[in-house]
Amino acid sequence: MGRLDGKVAFISGAAAGIGQRTAIIFAREGAKVCVADINDQGGAETVGLAKEAAGNADGDAFFAHVDVTEHDSVKAGITEVVNRYGALHILHNNVGGSTAADGPVTEAPDEEFWRCMTVDVFGTF
Repeated sequence: MGRLDGKVAFISGAAAGIGQRTAIIFAREGAKVCVADINDQGGAETVGLAKEAAGNADGDAFFAHVDVTEHDSVKAGITEVVNRYGALHILHNNVGGSTAADGPVTEAPDEEFWRCMTVDVFGTF
């Protein structure tokens, strides 16, 4: 019996890095996991790894293409989770990151600031 048996999780930014590891561990611990990301290939990889980690446990995973900068995309992803599993217990707002344009605040272009605000702040909201 896993620590997350019966729980349903939505993990944004789950196609790689911390989000991917979280999805794998959650599934291994019995959670049903929505791997939410804009990276379809990475999302599919994460789903495979999470299902493998779940083994014979009750854990499961599926991918939803979700862009956290688009309200309707997030809403559709959440709706898909609830329709599939009947509930949502855990929301892991993991998405974020930097680009090559990132740098000291005195040097980064305005576009990088707004990209960061849109993904990291609005995306979490």
